[in-house]
Amino acid sequence: MFALARGYRRSMDGEHHEQEITQAAVDATSTAYAEDAHLDVEQRFRDEMEQRGYTVTDDGWVAELAHNIRSGHPIVVGR
Repeated sequence: MFALARGYRRSMDGEHHEQEITQAAVDATSTAYAEDAHLDVEQRFRDEMEQRGYTVTDDGWVAELAHNIRSGHPIVVGR
């Protein structure tokens, strides 16, 4: 299991919890990758976060996340 809790910043106002939003973006990206192995995982995750009002600012963190998604590791944000 891979736990994450950094690497992004809020770009719009909102009451949502960052960890829940990030987990939803991770889950959506993981599902999309499972359906299309040619998917650009890094970009898809950035797009998912943007759709949720966040901008990813840590390229290394995204690369690590994408590696774990492609490796099939379960990812739990902030736990």
